Amino acid sequence: DTVNDTVKLIYKLLVENKNITIKEIMSKIKKSRPTITRAISTLKDQNKIKRVGSDKTGYWEIIE
Repeated sequence: DTVNDTVKLIYKLLVENKNITIKEIMSKIKKSRPTITRAISTLKDQNKIKRVGSDKTGYWEIIE
């Protein structure tokens, strides 16, 4: 499992469900919260995703 695989997997989950929570991602891919948060930051830095709205009621917008 490389970091890249984790980022790709999380990206795929976000594409499939833009309302997915970090908790749901954690249970699906069996990774820790910091790992997922880091991968999401990477995706944001690459301009692949964007958070729209609040953490509680918002959703993920897929940019590319």
